[in-house]
Amino acid sequence: PMSRRSRDGGGKSQSRKRGSGDLNSSSKRKRSEHDDWIARLRRVCAREFQWNHHLFSRVLFEYLRFMTLKANVKDTGGDKPLRLSPGRLVDCLWHMHILDSYHYARFCAQIAEENGCFFHHDPLGNCDENKIERNARVATTCLAYRARYDGEKPPTDIWGVEFNEDFADAARSEEDAKEAKVPNSAIRILLEDNVGNRLQWKLQSQKPFLYALEASLAHFGYELNAVAFIGPDGWPISPTKRCTPANFGLRDNDKISVMERQCGC
Repeated sequence: PMSRRSRDGGGKSQSRKRGSGDLNSSSKRKRSEHDDWIARLRRVCAREFQWNHHLFSRVLFEYLRFMTLKANVKDTGGDKPLRLSPGRLVDCLWHMHILDSYHYARFCAQIAEENGCFFHHDPLGNCDENKIERNARVATTCLAYRARYDGEKPPTDIWGVEFNEDFADAARSEEDAKEAKVPNSAIRILLEDNVGNRLQWKLQSQKPFLYALEASLAHFGYELNAVAFIGPDGWPISPTKRCTPANFGLRDNDKISVMERQCGC
């Protein structure tokens, strides 16, 4: 019969083996997570924008379509003028991907099928002085998107109104809204940041509200490019100069959450 020492020693040996297996399994999970750039990007977008899995998947799909278009025409930027522009949520995801520089560089090389290829981003591409160039890139992107993807239009809720000329034309100005008999009513919007600061202001539902939003942020001490906005339905809000509250479905007494962006290394 086996002695008690043998039985105990065997138990300790098995315990050590199980412990070693657990450590190996844990390290494999960590390596797998590090190599899975999509999982990393999903976590970052959940942290920065509170995107759920469904929204992230939709934006990722459009992001991959956009980057495929850029790869097809070698729109790498850098010392060359950019030819294509991303939609508003596509741009948000692109920013987060670039911050994960190691995986982004590998992604660029893979999607372009060319080692060393890198798709640069211009953070000033939407400034006033570049408006004409920006509009030209938007038009080119829309044409390229439809040509590549069997006549489909970029979805407005992901790309923004400027990439869907039918919707943009219908909401181009306050006069257009009146002709379409869309009421231009006064609504109250509550702005609240993640530390509990609150501010309510009144605006017109069919008038662009970017400047009002920027002025309200100054009350909190934020700059427009340092925050992200989350609407009452949990979807991100990225207003341009021509966007109105009605474009985002905002109603009286709705709340917009202000989230300070986190920067990666």
